[in-house]
Amino acid sequence: MSPRASFLVVQVRPDTWRWPLVLPVPLFVLEDALEACAILARVLAWIGLRSGWRGGRRWVRVVPASLLVAGLDLPVTAIRCLRDQGRFTLAEVKGRGTSVAVRLL
Repeated sequence: MSPRASFLVVQVRPDTWRWPLVLPVPLFVLEDALEACAILARVLAWIGLRSGWRGGRRWVRVVPASLLVAGLDLPVTAIRCLRDQGRFTLAEVKGRGTSVAVRLL
């Protein structure tokens, strides 16, 4: 079994630059932030319905809380699945003078 991926690394290298620009994004931080947003959406929807706040009722009519929470849970699940796949190159694009690579490490 391969080790879980911990970082999403985006590497951009224009031809005119000596070294590439490397942007690491910790996947566990992204996953935790999305889970926290889902919990916050649940709490705000519950408070809005319980207190009778007009803005909360209007908000729930436009976007149901269950849809909002499901919309935030989907990316969390996708990130977990990507992490479980291990280390791999997600995309590598080479164009005129620039190369971009997205890797899970």
